[in-house]
Amino acid sequence: MQYHLAIDQGGTKTDALVFTQDGSILGIGNDRAIRTHSDNYQAQQAQFIRVAAENALKAANVSIADIASVRAALNGADWAHDYPRLQSLTARALIVPEEIVSIINDCIGAMRGGTAEPRCAVVCVGTGLNCAAQNECGEQYIYGYFIPNRDQGALALGESAWCAMTDEWNGMGQATAITPEVLR
Repeated sequence: MQYHLAIDQGGTKTDALVFTQDGSILGIGNDRAIRTHSDNYQAQQAQFIRVAAENALKAANVSIADIASVRAALNGADWAHDYPRLQSLTARALIVPEEIVSIINDCIGAMRGGTAEPRCAVVCVGTGLNCAAQNECGEQYIYGYFIPNRDQGALALGESAWCAMTDEWNGMGQATAITPEVLR
């Protein structure tokens, strides 16, 4: 039987699953036990991939040597030069041949998980934000680097709320509905 490994990695979490050719999921794992909000994601990306994969393999009772392919939807796969680097990083982290590893942007993974339509788009909002579109010819465009940090996801929302509350407190802004809740 052939086993396959899928990895989904964003800036704040990595999930992995082991599955068979017919789509049966045998094991799921993640890196939550070793992640903190202050991690240097890029410096530890390979470790996060390895831990999530090891947890999924253990849950599936499958060895990495039994894996026929690795499909990884990774944060940071944004430009053409990123793909070979991330393919190599993933192969080294898992100790598998590079030829069995394929990389896509994590936003593209979310889009493909949501629809099989050739012309589509996706917006992924978590701690940060990314969005992507695909035309009817299959050409994909990823927008993450073109969205200002001040407009990106939960981190930006939290910073905006904090600024509104401090502006209210020091008399430079209007009263907010959130300030009494935070103070309580």
